[in-house]
Amino acid sequence: MPRSDSQYRATKKYNAEHYDRVEFQTPKGVKQIIKSTAKQRGLSVSAYLKSLVENDLGGFAGADAAQNSQTGETDAGVPTGTNLVGDNNNNNNSGF
Repeated sequence: MPRSDSQYRATKKYNAEHYDRVEFQTPKGVKQIIKSTAKQRGLSVSAYLKSLVENDLGGFAGADAAQNSQTGETDAGVPTGTNLVGDNNNNNNSGF
């Protein structure tokens, strides 16, 4: 059964209020590697990428994350704006 317009709008509103979106670019071909790796691990691409970030940061603290955004620090105690991947002085901050 297809979703109604009201269901679509309610879901969109809920997501906007409860989630942040993060988008990034990769060199051609990397997306397919990410998709293949996620599939091998039985995960969606989103779940796979979230697990990588969560492991790197030592976990998501939910409400603590919102509080830390006001103090300028991440859950891992890293000041916001810090490049966690290293950009090799090319200033693209992509890590690739």
